[in-house]
Amino acid sequence: YEVCAHTRVGNYSSKWLPSFTARYGLTDRLRLRFNYGETLRRPNYTDINPNYALTGDLTNVGYGSGTAGTASLKPTHAKNFDVAVEWYFDRDSAITVTGFRREIDGLVVPLTFMEYIPNNGIIAGATDTFSITRPVNASNGVLKGVEVGVTYFPHYLPSFLDGLGFTGSLTVLDSNQTIPLSDSAGNITGTTQSDFFGVSKLSYNATLAYDNGPIGARLSYIWRKAFLYANEARLFANPIGVWRTPEKSLDFQLTWNINDRLGLTFDAVNITRSKQQTYYKFGDVGNADQFNLATTLLPRTFALGVRYTFK
Repeated sequence: YEVCAHTRVGNYSSKWLPSFTARYGLTDRLRLRFNYGETLRRPNYTDINPNYALTGDLTNVGYGSGTAGTASLKPTHAKNFDVAVEWYFDRDSAITVTGFRREIDGLVVPLTFMEYIPNNGIIAGATDTFSITRPVNASNGVLKGVEVGVTYFPHYLPSFLDGLGFTGSLTVLDSNQTIPLSDSAGNITGTTQSDFFGVSKLSYNATLAYDNGPIGARLSYIWRKAFLYANEARLFANPIGVWRTPEKSLDFQLTWNINDRLGLTFDAVNITRSKQQTYYKFGDVGNADQFNLATTLLPRTFALGVRYTFK
């Protein structure tokens, strides 16, 4: 059941966001780069939607439950630091090592409040008191890590292999954010620490590329380690982590430019038929085999396309 609520929307129309980049050439092929910048991420539209979605007191606990957005949410603010070493060892080839740190304030996390909502129209389990979970800017965190990238297109190959190369990267991340703990009235009583939601500690991607005359091809593989997806069951045990198993995908793309106007394309996505799976984990207890929450079977798809350019 939905109830419309009218709440003043936050005003953040202007914000000073400095940015600075410095680059220094140690040699003709070796460069050092530093960057500092501040960024804002505005709230999701669903998070600022003030409408209530209510469920009555169906279990006779004395109150109902529900969710609602928070119209006064502020943007998430981040200070971003990057230091990179770049070695251009050939005309089309390079190795880069980048260290980065993100200091983030105002992360949006859910909090549960007891609210009095009269004349709500609830029939089943009628009540005027509801436990409402809504998003709030109540978390801060730090994300830091190192990324190593390689781009290599050799020039010593036979003519028919000219244009064959490789690009890839590996990223190691460490994240930590505060998760507020609250009482039944929604007052923050303390905090606990958690990984960032949706962030893997290790990920990599690799692409074998070929571009020679009218033919272009890409064979790409991506992989990321299991990661914390969300927290669940806030009313009973806060938090119970919902984790997602490692994600991977093997994709292929082929392009044939018949002439300067007409081209054919072929795409194959998720060749290995990878799946997505979420499972419960609390501390060190939990795994995908015994505590499965949901499994999504992702299709393997093939697509043929024709591209024509009018001049």
